[in-house]
Amino acid sequence: MNNYFQRIFLITSLILTSLSSLSLQAQCIFGDCQNGFGTYRYESGNQFTGNWENAQRKKGVFRYANGDRYEGTFQNNKRHGKGVFQYAKSGNRFEGTYHQGKKQQGTFYYADGSQYNGHFLEDKKEGWGRLQTKKGVVYEGYWFADAFLGANSNDLHEDTYAVLVGVADYQNPKFSLQISDKDAIAFYHFLKSEAGGYVPESHIQLLTNEQATEANILAALEQQFSKASPKDKILFFFSGHGDSGYFLPYDFNPYASNSHTLKHQDIKKAFKKSAAKTKFCLADACYSGSMRTKHAATNNTTSTKALEKELNTKLYKQFFEINEGVVAFMSSKAQEPSYENHQIGISAFTHALLEGMKGQGDNDKNRILTIEELYVYVRKRIKQLTPEVQSPVLFGKFSMKMPVALF
Repeated sequence: MNNYFQRIFLITSLILTSLSSLSLQAQCIFGDCQNGFGTYRYESGNQFTGNWENAQRKKGVFRYANGDRYEGTFQNNKRHGKGVFQYAKSGNRFEGTYHQGKKQQGTFYYADGSQYNGHFLEDKKEGWGRLQTKKGVVYEGYWFADAFLGANSNDLHEDTYAVLVGVADYQNPKFSLQISDKDAIAFYHFLKSEAGGYVPESHIQLLTNEQATEANILAALEQQFSKASPKDKILFFFSGHGDSGYFLPYDFNPYASNSHTLKHQDIKKAFKKSAAKTKFCLADACYSGSMRTKHAATNNTTSTKALEKELNTKLYKQFFEINEGVVAFMSSKAQEPSYENHQIGISAFTHALLEGMKGQGDNDKNRILTIEELYVYVRKRIKQLTPEVQSPVLFGKFSMKMPVALF
């Protein structure tokens, strides 16, 4: 009898073990998990019940093995669109919209009674939002990577110091342009506006045409950039002619013995001397992407993308050295012209740049413009404004998520 019961026990154990192993296998346990309504259990212990399309989750309830629960819509098997996520361990809850698996906008309810309503990026509070703590304290304004920046656009940077140069009427009329001076003037008015941060007039040096000599530009760089502290931002904007290793100031004249150039090395020195944390160089000039060094010649064995990457790396190392927070945004690639647009009254690059910085570049509408968003917007806009032969170039050492402007 004992042997009999031992055999029954052994058989029962084998059956239970077999059933247990089957339950851990990924499988559709109910309904249609291809194109219909069904329940699918994953090897991890997670389980989804809802609508399926081409074997992908579309809408329903996803229960996680750790007790978390998400109810909402999906795209490419990721949380996407409206949904509610309940965190089992913490008791927190999020109600809002997702984008490719990440929270985008909505309300995050904390178990302690605190509540945040606003924008997110990479699952962190970013953009405009309002946090009310359990004690009733309210933080409403701009957020970046879960940190509260403040309620005003000026809170992003303590101060901005800028040198703006635009040369249309050159000393030698053979080199004269038509509206480069207007580019610098437009940028000047932008910086003084609300969108530009209400930069004080004393922090901006505007040099146009006959004012924009080599000596005056170098003096302005020294004067403005030396004022900046480590928490500040400096900006150099140039619109005019450019060539190998330099920009062309008003007093450039290759036919005269006293011709002058604004060498990239001199700009580099001014940038390096400044204590500012963030440094921008914006150039609206032909061939500014490579600055046409002698090492920039193309060859039949190097792909365009590989060459561009090589040139940008060399240019950055030569022009700025590797320092965090230095951004160079040029109007065109090597061997490309930069176009003036007489219908809008300023150059295409400057126009697109200002549009983006005034808010049109804020693609995710979280009221924070990042370097990445500005670059993508300007490239797209330039293709609309020019015959598709001008491509802006961005290089430097910085986070693509670094804020440029707040709205």
